[in-house]
Amino acid sequence: MPMGREGHARVGILTVIPEEMDEALDVLGASVEVGMTGYFTSPLSLDEGLDCLPFVVARSSDRSNGPANESARALLEDWRPETLLLVGIAGGIRRVGNSVPAALEPGPALGDVVLATMVHFGDYGKDLPSGFLPRWLPLVHPPKRLLTRHGEPMRINTEWAEGIRDWPGDRPPTLHQGEIVAVEAVASNPFAERQQAILRYFDKAIAIDMESKGVAEALFDYEADVGVHYHPRWMCVRGISDLVVGSDAAVALLGEDNAAQREEWRKAAARSAALAARALLIRLLSRPTSAHPEQPPRPAWPHASQIGMSPAPEMVEA
Repeated sequence: MPMGREGHARVGILTVIPEEMDEALDVLGASVEVGMTGYFTSPLSLDEGLDCLPFVVARSSDRSNGPANESARALLEDWRPETLLLVGIAGGIRRVGNSVPAALEPGPALGDVVLATMVHFGDYGKDLPSGFLPRWLPLVHPPKRLLTRHGEPMRINTEWAEGIRDWPGDRPPTLHQGEIVAVEAVASNPFAERQQAILRYFDKAIAIDMESKGVAEALFDYEADVGVHYHPRWMCVRGISDLVVGSDAAVALLGEDNAAQREEWRKAAARSAALAARALLIRLLSRPTSAHPEQPPRPAWPHASQIGMSPAPEMVEA
């Protein structure tokens, strides 16, 4: 299998909006552009002259599933990473429970992080007089083995989220795993029939975004194109910037406009997602992986635990 157009990286990270890119670069210490490629990485990896970079960070050409599909495919073609991380923000889905008095069910809170276990495309279907009937597309979902090996320890041990800078909440973020719904428009109208139908139909979904379907579809199509020797995997890492509801009762219980929440929490949610991505990177890069004979070896990266840390000051002799 040939190398990517730009080389090799073990992990490729894709962000979408400027706040997501800025927080990822800051948290991961990815302060150096690789050549003039538009991809960024840690100066530690470039200083070592590695044949396979530990990670690269890029930004999608635009929002929504179409640009995310194209950008994910470009990242795969440029670097042939073994793992792709989609890192950014999403809306956390909350529903009304059966308790008396009525209350919102537990779920992701503002600033929490969701790792997607399955991706649904909420806008693909058929409108009928009886309502909206969803249809299905072939997608690659995040592997359960990755979620179990790396996501579950992060859910239990939340050290990755401690000491987060400029945090507007009264507790640090926690991690959730669950289904996510991808749509083509910002879910900001709880009175819209389509939004209510999506939340009602995908009743196990805990978050909603605009790019995960594009990435999941890119993985499916790309694997079919390149043959049997390259099977990239991926994870969807989403910080909750606002709460999404789909009923009149939930609107009354929520008590505020989610557009206002998003304005307040966008940057903080992008940072919590970047911190979760850092923890995943440390875990992924601390273990070696077997490589195809035509690829450079992929040993454990000795600086994995130093991702995002400020370099030690140089010693000056008196």
